[in-house]
Amino acid sequence: MEAGRDDAAVEVALAGGLRFEAADLLERAGRLDEAIDALDAAWSASPDARDYWHHLGKKGLLEEARPRLADRIAGLCLRADRRSDAAPWFERAGNVEEARALFEEAGDHRGVARCLLQGVPSEGALKPGQRERVAQAARALRRAGDPAAVALLVRAECGQEAAEAAAALGELEAAIDLYAGSGAAAAAAECAEQAGQLARAAELWDEAEEYGRASLLYERAQDLEAAAHAAGRAGDHARQALLLERCDRPVEAAEVHARLGQGEDALRVLAPISPESERWAEARVIAAEVHHQAGRHAEAAGAFGDGLPDAVHFQEEVGPQLSYAASLEAIGEFDRALLVLSRLDGKEFAPMDLNQRKARVEQKRTGGPPGAGPASTGGGPAGPRPPSIHVTTPNELIGVQIASYELLRYVGEGSFAWVFESRHQTLGREAAVKVLKPALSSGEAPRRFLREGRAVAGLKHPHLIEIYDAGDLDGLYYLALEFVKGPTLKKLIADEAPFPAMRAARIGAGILSGLGAAHRKGIVHRDLKPANVLVGKGMQAKVLDFGLARVFDDAGQSATAGYLGTPRYASPEQARGSEVGDAADQYAAGLVIYEMLTGKLPFESKTSLGFLALHAHEPPRPIRDLRADVPPALADAVMRALEKDPRDRHESVGAFERVLATFLGAGKRPPPARS
Repeated sequence: MEAGRDDAAVEVALAGGLRFEAADLLERAGRLDEAIDALDAAWSASPDARDYWHHLGKKGLLEEARPRLADRIAGLCLRADRRSDAAPWFERAGNVEEARALFEEAGDHRGVARCLLQGVPSEGALKPGQRERVAQAARALRRAGDPAAVALLVRAECGQEAAEAAAALGELEAAIDLYAGSGAAAAAAECAEQAGQLARAAELWDEAEEYGRASLLYERAQDLEAAAHAAGRAGDHARQALLLERCDRPVEAAEVHARLGQGEDALRVLAPISPESERWAEARVIAAEVHHQAGRHAEAAGAFGDGLPDAVHFQEEVGPQLSYAASLEAIGEFDRALLVLSRLDGKEFAPMDLNQRKARVEQKRTGGPPGAGPASTGGGPAGPRPPSIHVTTPNELIGVQIASYELLRYVGEGSFAWVFESRHQTLGREAAVKVLKPALSSGEAPRRFLREGRAVAGLKHPHLIEIYDAGDLDGLYYLALEFVKGPTLKKLIADEAPFPAMRAARIGAGILSGLGAAHRKGIVHRDLKPANVLVGKGMQAKVLDFGLARVFDDAGQSATAGYLGTPRYASPEQARGSEVGDAADQYAAGLVIYEMLTGKLPFESKTSLGFLALHAHEPPRPIRDLRADVPPALADAVMRALEKDPRDRHESVGAFERVLATFLGAGKRPPPARS
């Protein structure tokens, strides 16, 4: 009879809409599932649970009634052993830790994520504890296969993990950007290949220094020039030459063939180039070098005569001029050989044995004794020999110890100095030691040379060459610098330009970062050019050779006066002889980045004065006229750096650097969350 009365009471309560009283009766009768159903119906019927608040005798606040109802339902679910049903009711009650534990027990990863995100703002900065909860929520969603995990991992600043999640979830576009932004270029390239984005995959393999793979993908993407450059970086020069032929770059192809000792192939490729071509002179010089190496000196002399200028302005022109003179000497054209050698008189970059070469030719011309001949000097202004160490060639210094540095190997030379690979005898540290050429050890050169050390020694920056030591040892002026294993940017441009946009932006941003550090110390480089930039592993640019830098004293006065830079990379203000500041370095950096992107400078001239006039007055050719695939914003940033008026350029090299940084992948916006 008792059960019957309870059933009747429940029916009466339900008929009268008294769900909570019915639920109380059902709970006392142990009919938990029915009690849960009654309370669930009451939950749905009353959004603010006002009826439940009245049922509780208005105890507590009205807004607390609904969570209390959810908590009661959750408790009944637990008593009825419906644990998975209890989890969402605990979540609605705000008891997220209890709900989270039950969701985890049930394998409901989305429920776990919702609990973890309770109380975390949807926008704005996260506190450390909140960041960890967001990361945990993202990992739960990743286990559920929910793409929203990617955006949450980005928000939690777990870039690499976000990239891995995007790749695993098939969100390849997001994975590419995220991997690239975290510096994992190879992983980004793999995703780009999977997505069928061959050109981007090639550029990313290029970034990862997997040049062979990059070359193959560039070729599949029909970008044969980029494929050729990547093949060159991979050391596959035979492939590089063939690709250059296919993309109608005969001069570049011939240069590669010549370097490989394939002289006849070089001549074959050059044969169609006519005198009307703008590349005629370059082609003739390459052909001349091939003939010269093959001992065909008459052909070499004729080709050199067609291609070489009558005056020497740049260091890179010295080698061909010497080969020209040697071919003329070989065919008995001694007067012409002397005339060609005399073009190098007084040049700081002339070979140290210029006088001996001229004396040998003069001896053949006159039949006189060795050493007879013209007394004109080469290799710069004459000066007294050092008092204790007398050297005429760099090889004489190999094995010599200067200060604590043993000179191990001659690396090369610049306008002022010989460069040696060396090792510190006490520390065992590798260093590059620059020794001022002895012929320049008088006058202003030593002071300017050592000023480089004083100016830069205090600068510590990832994109500047560190100066370890500077001094004078028995008349030999030296600088000891950080040793970087990598080519100059000049060589990279010669071998590989035009660069992929991302690569040019990365190297350019490094250059600008280093210049910015110098500018903050009051130092202006004044002679930035590709030869003064080393490129190490990971395309890390290192700016060096502040020997012509302008250093301000405490009064803000310039320590140097007059133009001393390189005409090809001179700013308009340098070209006009005006006051030079930070903006001149920005202009030169713009030229270097322009050259990386296009393989060319915006101006061409055969004379130094011609270059200065062009920089001073002529507008540069727009980058996208030469290469349409350069992103417009990147091209605009570079062109702004090349404005004639310094006030129209970027406000600083740092501002210019920030624009370039947006093209490195790190500035990408995170992918949107999926609902």
